[in-house]
Amino acid sequence: MTINARLFTLLADTHRTQKDLADFIGINERNVASWKQRGSDPPAKLIPKISEFFSVSMEWLLTGEERPRDSFVNNGSVAGNLGPHTGTIIVRNGGETFLSEECAELVRVYESLDVRQRIQLLKSAFEIADGSKSEQSE
Repeated sequence: MTINARLFTLLADTHRTQKDLADFIGINERNVASWKQRGSDPPAKLIPKISEFFSVSMEWLLTGEERPRDSFVNNGSVAGNLGPHTGTIIVRNGGETFLSEECAELVRVYESLDVRQRIQLLKSAFEIADGSKSEQSE
């Protein structure tokens, strides 16, 4: 199932309208209608607000899957000599990946925020990512 399909299934399941969604995320209702007509996904910068509107995680909205929270990040509790890798480890599918100091610091900042602040941070990150994509295509 695509992001588009999940979005419009959620609208139907929650008995909400395209206008409700558009008003909540601050866009014109015609934009939402055009996603449905074209089968296109919303811009990345709107994903945090859309997930907030439906009270679903952004990960589920993007992938249709939820990651078990207890197996994702170990915030620096690993002991011993990690060589150039200090701090945080991500565990995925039984394998460990060490984060750079910059990534580990982002995880620490993110974990210290409340839900609204996390959404704002992710929205800013999506805006930066969208900006760098458009710069690359020019």
